[in-house]
Amino acid sequence: MHRIHKRDARVTLDALAVGTAAAILSSTGRVRDMTSAFDALVAEGAVQMSSDGLLSLKDKAANDALESALRAPVIADRRKFLLKRRGRYALIAEVLPMPTLGVMGTANATALLVLEAATAPIALDQTLAAEIYGLTPAEAETAAALVQGHSPTDIAAAQNVGIATIRTYLKNLREKTESHRQTEIVAKLGQFKMKAPNHMDETS
Repeated sequence: MHRIHKRDARVTLDALAVGTAAAILSSTGRVRDMTSAFDALVAEGAVQMSSDGLLSLKDKAANDALESALRAPVIADRRKFLLKRRGRYALIAEVLPMPTLGVMGTANATALLVLEAATAPIALDQTLAAEIYGLTPAEAETAAALVQGHSPTDIAAAQNVGIATIRTYLKNLREKTESHRQTEIVAKLGQFKMKAPNHMDETS
């Protein structure tokens, strides 16, 4: 049975565009198969893999988002989030369900992780986020900065406000997006369409 799952995983990977970085993951985060482009990211260090195949992402916020997606009882929807890399453009990570493998009777191969390089610094569509979650302009700007990976201290300096003000914005963002942690805010807002960077990237 394991060989059948492995074969079908390879068929899935072979159907992707040449050069796509993708891996078949178990519900516990172990890699069942991967493309050569994904293997290159492992060699680079942005993606880490233990000797027994357990995957982790160097970016903690991205790793938390991945673990949250894999812990879901059923991965029914695409999950998208940002994977930051030091000195390089970020990667857009997307977790997709693998219903074919699930039907074949195993809960250990249910997700396809695809990593795509961003060709420019990533920014949130602030207008869309504001409309969906009822954000104020200042909250939307703070949310966009979070998605780009800026710290609350950096955001406060860029907006020329005190850190207490940013903490208030973060509290409002948690409430409006029904999130418990900052990483959840980033994971939820990261699903929106990305567009050109805002002014914070020009000075960072």
